[in-house]
Parts: sequence; structure tokens; C-alpha cells
Amino acid sequence: ENAIKDFNAAISINFRNDEDYNRRGNAYYAQGKYKEAIDDYSQAIELKPNSETYYSNRGMAYNELKDYENAIKDFNAAISI
Repeated sequence: ENAIKDFNAAISINFRNDEDYNRRGNAYYAQGKYKEAIDDYSQAIELKPNSETYYSNRGMAYNELKDYENAIKDFNAAISI
């Protein structure tokens, strides 16, 4: 929870930092908040679309939600980068 607060503060200072969105997404993922994680991974992808890590992370979150279609799309995107 504290990590998320820290990332919120960092993002409020620089909302164009893809790594902060990815890190906050990881914190949400660790808490089982997969929809929030997907939102942050999506923002990271928007800012840096050539990151296989961000697609892979989002794919893992989709997988946890049993959204296998989107998980496969993201895993394939990660592989193709």
C-alpha cells in the first residue's frame, strides 16, 4: 500500500514516466488488484509501446482474470518485439 502511495506521488510529478506506471502496476498485481494493474500497464504501453516487459506484465494480469484472449494477444505482442 505504501508503495502505491509512493508511485502515486511520483506519477503526479511526472505523469509521462512509463516505468512508474509499470512499477505501480506491479504493486497492484502483487495485491491481487489485476484490473488496476492492467490500467497501469496499459498506460506504460501507451508511453513506451516497444516494451516487451509491459506487454508481458499486462498479459499476466489478464491471465489472472481468466481473460485468456487478451493474455494471448499481449504475450504474442511481447514475443514480436
